[in-house]
Amino acid sequence: MRSSIDFGVLKYDGHRGAGYFSPAAAPTCAGDSPAVEDCWLLPQPAAAVARAQTPAIQSRVSEPCFGMSSSSDWSNLWPRHVTHRVAPGQLGNPTAGRRVFHGPTNRVLVYRAPSVEEGRMVPMRIGGLRIVAFTLSLFAAAPAPALAQSTGGSISGTVTDGTGGVLPGAAVVVTHTETSVARTLVTDAGGRYVAPNLPPGTYAVKGTLEGFTAVVRSGITLTVGRDAVVDLRLTVGQISDQITVVGEARTIDTKTASTGGLISTDQIEGLPLNGRSFVELATLTPGVQLTQSGGQSTSTGFGAKLSVNGSRYTANLFTLDGTSLNDQYSQAGSASGNVLGVEAVREFQVLTNSFSAQYGHHTGGIVNAATKSGTNTVHGSVFEFHRDDAFDAKNHFDAIKPPFQRNQFGYSLGGPIVRGKTFFFTTYEALHERLGATHLFTVPSESARGGTVNPQIQPYLQSYPLPNDGVFFGTARGEYRRVDQRSTDEHYGMGRIDRQLNAANQLFVRYTLDDARVDDPSSLVVGSRLKTRTQFLTAEHTMIRGSSFLNRVQFGFTRSRLDGVDYVLDGVTLPRTTFTDITRGIAAIGVTGLSPWGGDTTNPKFHRFNNFQFRDDITWNRGAHNVKLGGDAQVLQFNLTSDFTSMGQYTFSSLDNFLAGRVNQFNAVVPGSDATRNLRQMAFGAYLQDDIQARKNLTLNIGVRYEPATSVTDTKNRLAQLIDFGSATATLNDTTKVHALFRNPSLKTIAPRLGFAWDVRGNGKTAVRGGAGIFYDSILVSTPFVQNTAVRVPPFFNRGGLVGSSTLVVNFPDAYTTQAARLAANAQLEGIQYDLNQPYMTKWNVNLQHELFARTSVEIGYSGSHGENLVRQIYTNGRLATVTADGRLYVAPGTPLAQPNFGRMRYRVSDATSDYNGLTAGLTRRLSGGLQAQVSYTFSKSVDDGAAALGGNDFTNESAGGRYLSVKDRGLSPFDVRHALVASVNYNLPFGAGADGVRALLTKSWTIGTLIRMRSGYPFSAFSGVDTGLQVQGWAPEYPDLAPGASPNPVLGTVAHWFDPTAFVLPAPGFIGTLPRNSIIGPNMRTVDLIAGKSVGLGGSREFQLRFECFNLLNRANFGTPQQNVFNADGTIREDAGRITTTSTSARQIQLGAKVVW
Repeated sequence: MRSSIDFGVLKYDGHRGAGYFSPAAAPTCAGDSPAVEDCWLLPQPAAAVARAQTPAIQSRVSEPCFGMSSSSDWSNLWPRHVTHRVAPGQLGNPTAGRRVFHGPTNRVLVYRAPSVEEGRMVPMRIGGLRIVAFTLSLFAAAPAPALAQSTGGSISGTVTDGTGGVLPGAAVVVTHTETSVARTLVTDAGGRYVAPNLPPGTYAVKGTLEGFTAVVRSGITLTVGRDAVVDLRLTVGQISDQITVVGEARTIDTKTASTGGLISTDQIEGLPLNGRSFVELATLTPGVQLTQSGGQSTSTGFGAKLSVNGSRYTANLFTLDGTSLNDQYSQAGSASGNVLGVEAVREFQVLTNSFSAQYGHHTGGIVNAATKSGTNTVHGSVFEFHRDDAFDAKNHFDAIKPPFQRNQFGYSLGGPIVRGKTFFFTTYEALHERLGATHLFTVPSESARGGTVNPQIQPYLQSYPLPNDGVFFGTARGEYRRVDQRSTDEHYGMGRIDRQLNAANQLFVRYTLDDARVDDPSSLVVGSRLKTRTQFLTAEHTMIRGSSFLNRVQFGFTRSRLDGVDYVLDGVTLPRTTFTDITRGIAAIGVTGLSPWGGDTTNPKFHRFNNFQFRDDITWNRGAHNVKLGGDAQVLQFNLTSDFTSMGQYTFSSLDNFLAGRVNQFNAVVPGSDATRNLRQMAFGAYLQDDIQARKNLTLNIGVRYEPATSVTDTKNRLAQLIDFGSATATLNDTTKVHALFRNPSLKTIAPRLGFAWDVRGNGKTAVRGGAGIFYDSILVSTPFVQNTAVRVPPFFNRGGLVGSSTLVVNFPDAYTTQAARLAANAQLEGIQYDLNQPYMTKWNVNLQHELFARTSVEIGYSGSHGENLVRQIYTNGRLATVTADGRLYVAPGTPLAQPNFGRMRYRVSDATSDYNGLTAGLTRRLSGGLQAQVSYTFSKSVDDGAAALGGNDFTNESAGGRYLSVKDRGLSPFDVRHALVASVNYNLPFGAGADGVRALLTKSWTIGTLIRMRSGYPFSAFSGVDTGLQVQGWAPEYPDLAPGASPNPVLGTVAHWFDPTAFVLPAPGFIGTLPRNSIIGPNMRTVDLIAGKSVGLGGSREFQLRFECFNLLNRANFGTPQQNVFNADGTIREDAGRITTTSTSARQIQLGAKVVW
């Protein structure tokens, strides 16, 4: 071995934080010459960082000698296939004048760092060539933070030289081009960098290093939740030179196992969107089904109801800038059924499976929306959208086209307050709609009124209108057609301020307000007035420390208010509006075979829901480990009045019994009941997530989450439970006052998550991703069934019921006063299992993504889930049944109720299960060449024992039927959709290029777009309509038996008879029907929406846009669920069994829009 040679001096520039080599003399060893036996080669991490300072040294560097792929791969030094053993020894911090010895080489270069190690060289002879390794290694790892739960994204990548060798110490500047806000990073020992928690927008990434030409990648679009991979390759040259490359980052996700999709700004603003409710576009994501468009359901909330990979629609989390939007129904939406904010929302992400441990409390999907913010340029818009009946087609059930008027208008404005530092954005939107709709009701005919009628019934009979459209069901019932006008008024506003405090600290504050009122006269004699006000506040501070640490602290506040009351329709006179001494609502009458008379039995209702939210997320990395950890806390307050039959409700089992005044049942609240509660709860979450770069092309996602919550309490201790609700000897005295509504099941909610992402060829074009995890569904005060069960148990709230029989005649209409003692003694309970189990789902998925060509990718995948401890509704006070020799359930005459000291009992228990399996396929083309497209297809099956814990629901088939106690109804989920296809296309027509004048005005800047939805029908159940099983009526629908040889899905497919009612037979007295739950498949749905737009320049950045939008272009009648009851009380088949009277979508509607943007 040669003696050491004094080769030069290591110098350190403290101001730049960089070291460099100052040669003592020109080197005498040409390391790239194979004739030289002893040539010391410097391993790649140091070699490629800072080139020697003199042209003489730079000109003698042999690039092929440094083909390193990473800091740990030293096997590619020249000559090839030579492996070095390195025994490092600490040199300490470099100082000026430190001598560097050991070997003449033109590759002695210095690693940019505050500390340097010197490697002891061990010569190795391979084929006569002795090669010795000299290494400098760094003990200051630069962690690459990953994305916390926010609406931002991250940009990451690797900086390499011309041969692919990594470049540690390179400076990387990530600039948000819209605001000029920049973040500066330094690559770590592997040449890697990560810029986490960046707001969505367009970015430029610049890489520089002494001795190399600077490279800039511009036009990088960062979206919500995206980890954009932007690799930079630097070539030898002057740092003052610059190469700019315009192009997008990789489109394939090679970092995470999570599945889902992104709905971009172009899609939100460019696709035809009925009602401008952006959440409905979530169905563009594979595995997401729109079970119901926005509606006015007062028992299950408002807004679009989404089922994600077989989960319930109450199991989703909706966030805006990271703050929960979920209201007291676990939904997002106003009284109008819309989620406004198209001008405010930049884009939103939908996560469906295997998402990170940072998300919790929900077993369904995550809808994560990000609002727009101001930029260095003042920009904004004013807009107006208009519809009326002159442009629309008739609905299938319209005799004449009803009147319709809709106006939606507003503005948006954003810009700088202090350029490059402080920005603002604000928007306002108003909706005014007067929607005419045809409603069909079944009412008593003229001949029914001509017979003997009980005098007490007569005034109520007269309040029913007469049939008017020529459709009759026998001689006693007919159809009444009426056109009603529903009025909707809504006002939405949002304001946001962003402040770049300094290079390491960012702050934003946003406030959103939505006021809505809907007057809906769609019931027979009354209308429902709903008013909602929702407010959302978010304040977030992000602190960055170097390249290794990020802390995001967020405070959020959600407030949701709901007022629901009934009113008597104009022109209608009711004999009386209450059957009790309570006058704040309208009583109800139900007659089997007739449309409901009276008000909503849950009105009036007054809800005030508050959710104070606190989050702290830390992102940190050590080497190959991207670590995320954090926690959240929610303080939940729900002040409510939850009435139920407070004005009284009479039911009659047939029209004949109604005319004779023979009451089947009377239900009413007992005097002294208190329907108000002030519910309180706290929910917590803590998580740890480690995304491990196991190999260059393999990432492992490992996480765990813990999310306990307190049980639900009332500030005035007005909670009670019948803990042993199955006891045959229990009485009212056994109801127990409890401090908490249920025993807390959440203290063991440990949720592991595991996933992987494999970049198959290492080029970012093909990825296989998969994962599995446990996801808990927290039982919060915002879980819909909690508000009912927290109120409707004695002694604080007592509702009684009287059941008519041969020994008891229920008085009409004054049973409340004349039979008060019996009413109070026959208490009805609606409770919850005290020792609840925590609901959870085990979910798993695997999928393959492949980039077909630039900006276009395809994806196929499989997702599955299994739910346990899901909450379902059961009817506990049926009559005890025995099992016959052939396995039938039979109730003998005279059999007492299971709990004879009570009336009807409805409880929520956590014993349901579910199973989902789905195959998905999708194609995505990001906007390029004026074309953007997205297609998703899902083939799936979902089964469960019960899909909801409420009696009132949006499918009329969720709750289990009148089975015997714990016998569960295993069947298709009500949101099971076997086939679903959603496609969207936006295309900027390439006409008018080079045209000017009138020709340009006519041919240039046209855009067309379409949104196509197709799905199979929802399953539903057929009910017998007769209490052959001697169960308690009203809450427990009974199933029929299947006729010999008949199909359980006897679809005829006509409006008059969607299913064949002769396929069913009425069970013999005492027998409980055997038809499977949800065995019939309902009507499918097909819609094609179209948009055509024209833009005209107004000078500068100003532009006028004219839009023509058409919804249900083909005017296809998409029908709703048919009449489900099959039999009359006398055992004959109902004439209207299987009859359809509603549509699930509107007829063709045309909307005109005008917009000025600048």
